[in-house]
Amino acid sequence: MLQGATHNGKEIPQVGGGYSRYLLQDLLRNTYGFKGVILSDWLITRDSEEDCINGFKEGEKVLPRGVPWGVDDLSVEDRFVKAIGAGVDQFGGVVDSEIIVNAFNNKKITESRLDDSVQRLLEQKFKVGLFENPYIDVKKADDIVGNEEFSALANVAQFKSLVLLKNDKILPIKTGLKVGLHGVNK
Repeated sequence: MLQGATHNGKEIPQVGGGYSRYLLQDLLRNTYGFKGVILSDWLITRDSEEDCINGFKEGEKVLPRGVPWGVDDLSVEDRFVKAIGAGVDQFGGVVDSEIIVNAFNNKKITESRLDDSVQRLLEQKFKVGLFENPYIDVKKADDIVGNEEFSALANVAQFKSLVLLKNDKILPIKTGLKVGLHGVNK
């Protein structure tokens, strides 16, 4: 959440990015003209479990958890509704569409809003040729999936996408400084 942040004198709502209509619609779409698909962060509609706040106990398996930043007082259905209203087209980590179907049946989401997301998603799929040639060559898949060159390019792209928001004289890391990361595989 962008705590206490403002843009052009307007306070940015105290919710996670996937719930912020101001960030997704006003800025990303309307100001910057983004026409593509907005994919939420992973599992943003799930409750934050105790282990998410205090960490996992020794020996416990780490499972992906989501955090409904700023909307934890809403029902799960209303979290989906708020995110869709903010501009999310697709939810990361979500495989059950029943909640969205129920929200639609409960008249919390309009058909035209869902159509907007469907159109953006289908346009992307058409642009990469998934409808012209929906079948893959299994023999070529082995050359693509896990390809070291592609993985290296993906790592560079991910590295370049990181943005340091606050430094507090931590970076650059000086020799001998130890950094602890909780729950992260070395």
